[in-house]
Amino acid sequence: MKARRTPKERGFIITGILGILDQAATMKLIDLAIVVQSLQSTSF
Repeated sequence: MKARRTPKERGFIITGILGILDQAATMKLIDLAIVVQSLQSTSF
């Protein structure tokens, strides 16, 4: 997929939504279990 290939070629790290949430949890900004549970209860 070009949307991911181009940033990778330019040295960017690709992070999905769970990776971002994991980083926020590591920084004690969110409770990962609660956020994941909230996401699972939506149509997201």
